[in-house]
Amino acid sequence: MSGEPVAVIGLWHLGSVAAAGWAALDRQVTAWDPDPALRDMLRAGRGPVTEPRLDELLAEGGRRGRLTVTDTPGDAIRGRPVVHVAFDSRVDEHGRVADDRIAAAVDEVARAGAPGCLLMLGSQVRIGTGRELRGRLCKAGRGDVRLAYVPENLRLGGAVADFLHPSRLVVGVDDEPSWIAAEAAVAGIETPALIRMDLPSAEMVKHATNAYLGLCIAFANELAYIGSTHGARSADVIAALRADPRVSPLAPLRPGEAFSGATLRRDLRALADASGAGPNLFAEVLAVNEHHAGRLLEVLREELGGLAGRRLAVLGLAYKAGTSTLRDSLPVWLIRRMLDEGAAEVRGYDLFAEPVPDPPAGFRRAATLAECVASADAVVVLSAIADATGLVWLDLPGRPRLAVDGCGALDAARVRAAGWRYRGVG
Repeated sequence: MSGEPVAVIGLWHLGSVAAAGWAALDRQVTAWDPDPALRDMLRAGRGPVTEPRLDELLAEGGRRGRLTVTDTPGDAIRGRPVVHVAFDSRVDEHGRVADDRIAAAVDEVARAGAPGCLLMLGSQVRIGTGRELRGRLCKAGRGDVRLAYVPENLRLGGAVADFLHPSRLVVGVDDEPSWIAAEAAVAGIETPALIRMDLPSAEMVKHATNAYLGLCIAFANELAYIGSTHGARSADVIAALRADPRVSPLAPLRPGEAFSGATLRRDLRALADASGAGPNLFAEVLAVNEHHAGRLLEVLREELGGLAGRRLAVLGLAYKAGTSTLRDSLPVWLIRRMLDEGAAEVRGYDLFAEPVPDPPAGFRRAATLAECVASADAVVVLSAIADATGLVWLDLPGRPRLAVDGCGALDAARVRAAGWRYRGVG
């Protein structure tokens, strides 16, 4: 049975998945974004980020007349009982949210929203934003608008499944009418746990979730690095740690690359800023992660005697395998650092990744894996793309070379058996 019509404002990753998901749930969806290229993309049944089933559901929503993209926010919002604000929040160079599109969308709801409509905020925001927006609505004479914060929990590469079947759905509200409206809005989304709390608590859940993931990554990387200096096998250490009943077998303890992408950094920065004076755990996690990101360069310098004049091949450009976005990509950051240190050329290979923005001089995107690795002094694997994990190292042309595993993707014994020097990071 179809539910309430929904307006979706913001159409990049979160918004395009939301538009596709609501349409798949048989909702009548009107969608808008200030970027006309994103609007045209969704009209054509394509999402801006590679996600399983996303294009399929967008195209199906358009064919069935369940998804309409409009050219003005007022046309998207007007008459809709639910307005889902779903911008992927922009961050500044320090990782802090800096996005005036959210406040502009709230102002548009105040202007064009139906009486008693629900403003469902899904964008990533700092704690306290919901109550600030409530004050903004009241100041505009729209105290009738219901407000809920529903923090997104979409993993790149699994976002559609996460939207339609979340492991838990957190809803932050400050009053009973908003709860009633939000509960009706999410009806049809299959979840084992619908969790109600107030607005700042829901905002804190989003910060806490990503901060925990970032902490686990930094923790596992530090364990692996320390252990490697004494000959310890990080895989054995982590397996024993997970076997402790006080530690979940599903704990995200995976030594490998430093975390990148704006998400974890943004929420750790929000908590670091909110921690006040004194020792600051969240700032330290960020510092440890940044230090670990540079360790791959240390390995290359040690093995090659410096990077000046070297030719390097980088496998994996997106910060997560199988996805397309390069936003805050660690591989792209490392490529720039390699060239800054005098590398003669860096070739990159990734079938899914979008074009590298402002590609630096000395970088070349290879069309094939063979083209990427040809004549390279070192092959650096920076995300676990299928081409790298399934690579037959013995068949690669040229003399035995150096393979640097920056993300724990390779079988070290197999690489060494093919005559290559293998180095992991941690």
